[in-house]
Amino acid sequence: MQSTVQELLLNVVLGMVTIGGLYLLNFINKWITKLKAETENLKDERQLNLALAAIERVEGLAQTTVLAIEGVTAKKLRELVKQGNAPRSELENLAEDAIDRIIGMLEPKYYKALEETFEDVDTYVKDVIESTLENFKKSGLVN
Repeated sequence: MQSTVQELLLNVVLGMVTIGGLYLLNFINKWITKLKAETENLKDERQLNLALAAIERVEGLAQTTVLAIEGVTAKKLRELVKQGNAPRSELENLAEDAIDRIIGMLEPKYYKALEETFEDVDTYVKDVIESTLENFKKSGLVN
């Protein structure tokens, strides 16, 4: 009888250890899932911050580039186009030149962030250039 009681107690203790182990495994799995989610959120937050920094960088480069092109080339070229001494395509080439300049000045991490944010980085940069030029015209910085 004593051996049966000992076996019964041993089985009860082993069962409790097993149940405790299962609870511990469940807790560990939940903890790992929570850590994975938090890590993913950090990656998303870093990506968002990088994308915002890239957008700010493009806007700053667009302002500098538009002013530089306006000061050196665009104003004279517009006059030549008005007079019929230069084709309009020359003005359009200035926009392409501005896009190339801006993209060329971007750090690779910013360009990658823009690629992940926008479908077409060139089109985005062109839109920023056009918006910048329009704002400069409204404010009287360029004609």
